[in-house]
Amino acid sequence: MTTVGGLVFFGDDAESFEAVDAATGAPLWHFSTGQNITASPMSFSVNGNQQVAIAAGSDVSVFICESKSKFIQEGIVFSTLSNRRGFATRFASLLAGTGFASLFSGSTPAAAQAPSGVQKLNYEGKPAGTGFITPLIIHNGVIYIAGQGAHSHDPEGKFAFDIETHTQKVMDNVKTLVETGGGAMDSILQLTVYLTKIEDYDGMNKVFKTYFPNGGPARTTVAVAALPGQSLVEINCTAAVVRK
Repeated sequence: MTTVGGLVFFGDDAESFEAVDAATGAPLWHFSTGQNITASPMSFSVNGNQQVAIAAGSDVSVFICESKSKFIQEGIVFSTLSNRRGFATRFASLLAGTGFASLFSGSTPAAAQAPSGVQKLNYEGKPAGTGFITPLIIHNGVIYIAGQGAHSHDPEGKFAFDIETHTQKVMDNVKTLVETGGGAMDSILQLTVYLTKIEDYDGMNKVFKTYFPNGGPARTTVAVAALPGQSLVEINCTAAVVRK
């Protein structure tokens, strides 16, 4: 097996593994398993670090490849061959800290997911980058939507300056983000409305209720002195993930 470091791993007898330089054949590393090797080695990358898993007898050893000649043993998972479910659970638990367990669970790829399991996404559902405000965050099955103003997703947009139009723009943004995160309008849990004028309360409600024909979420509405981007209304919310 060839790794990123140009190494070939092979069993030189029934109970050991070696790493050699693929170009020169020079021995670089040796590992005694103490048990017969029961499966071919598996190489994988987690957060840019190459790792190798070796199955021998009832154990699986995991190594981090730091360089051609330096390997760190991450751990050994002990299993019983008669209990494959227990083995898989322990193996996933060992590797959960590196993000490798997601390969077994079918969860979100590491490229779109922070090591802590927090996803930070933009309006299109792609990684949000390094901006200091993230419109959409997903964690533990909950969607968090940053405050949406009338111009949040359309900074140069030209439209009427009235509460009905602004509420529609804001709610369209909220709907887009919630659905991008795997939720639905009916899965919104809590929502906060900020108005620049309390006199706009009825006009906002007139538009707001059209987005919740099956009943709305828990909601708080407050009047504030002003909002960014000259928006007449801003709304943030949390929602439950209901689909992958």
